[in-house]
Amino acid sequence: MLKTGLVTPDVLINAALNRVAKTEDQIFATIELCEAEARKVAANLRHPDPVPPGYLYGLPIFVKDLQAVKNVRYTKGSLHYADNIASKNDPIVQVLVDNGAIVLGKTNTPRWEQVHKLSITFQLRVTLAKNHTPL
Repeated sequence: MLKTGLVTPDVLINAALNRVAKTEDQIFATIELCEAEARKVAANLRHPDPVPPGYLYGLPIFVKDLQAVKNVRYTKGSLHYADNIASKNDPIVQVLVDNGAIVLGKTNTPRWEQVHKLSITFQLRVTLAKNHTPL
């Protein structure tokens, strides 16, 4: 539907943000929202001609906190990196962005992807989101 223009990236951004707002208090999945940047990218998105196979046409995505997103907090799931801001996109994130994806936010990850304990994930989520209120 993005490809044909029946749905715009902004419609999907709104839908995703509404879903986050409805579920975040129960699942604690989103640690960063990039709404302003996502809307800016959506407004300036120009599809390539010709369109390459697999092009995503402005699909909003959330990126696990194991991958860096330029100018966004990048903790790798650890409070040790709570103040770390990525200076560039992780290569896989860059491929997605280059192919028309729009990063809408970052999602929680177990500490360094090795510790699978809800208490640590919950602690990170609550610590990073003290001033974060979903829409």
